[in-house]
Amino acid sequence: MTAMSSGAKFDPVLLIAPTREGSAAARARGSEGGHPLSISAKKLAELHRIAKDSMDVQEAGELVGVSRSVACPPVEV
Repeated sequence: MTAMSSGAKFDPVLLIAPTREGSAAARARGSEGGHPLSISAKKLAELHRIAKDSMDVQEAGELVGVSRSVACPPVEV
C-alpha cells in the first residue's frame, strides 16, 4: 500500500468533521441551507388553499402562476 492509498483510507470521521462543524456554525447563525423557494409566501399560501380542495397540483400551480416543478414539493398532496 502506498502512502497515497493509505491516506485515502484515513478515518472518515476526521475527514467529515470540518464540514459538520461548518454546517453547525451556519445553523447557529440562522442559515437553513439549501436552495431558497422560488415562490412567494403569498403564492405558497394560495397554492396550499387551492390544492387542499383536491385539485390537481399542476392545475393549482397554473392558477397561481407557477410551474408543476415549483408547485409539487411545497404542496405534497
